[in-house]
Amino acid sequence: VTTYRDRIHRLAQQHANMAFIACGNTVARYQREGKKVVLVPEAKVVSSAVGEIVQRLQQGWVYIKV
Repeated sequence: VTTYRDRIHRLAQQHANMAFIACGNTVARYQREGKKVVLVPEAKVVSSAVGEIVQRLQQGWVYIKV
């Protein structure tokens, strides 16, 4: 349930190289807790957000905390 659905959609259309990633561990935890998880169509689920960050850093990406 996000108030940013339209903004995410616009950003995805404007920036082909932008990705929206959902943590599979978090999705699974919410589901175990009985919460319904519905992601925006632009979102891709990865097994672990931390693992995704580590993989990107190993590929030469830079992590910027905002």
